[in-house]
Amino acid sequence: MKINWKVRVLSVKFWLALVPAILLLAQAVAAPFGYKWDFANLGTQLTGIINAVFAVLSIL
Repeated sequence: MKINWKVRVLSVKFWLALVPAILLLAQAVAAPFGYKWDFANLGTQLTGIINAVFAVLSIL
């Protein structure tokens, strides 16, 4: 069975699964070094960015 990487990389579902997996891996690797991420704060910041983008799009 051969994986068609061109189609997979262009798929939104692939990226929606890969990005959280990479963030989880980075968090697990960083934890032994004493670095902890506050994802609640990250969610608030991302919400602000998304709201700003929607405001610009609604103006256009």
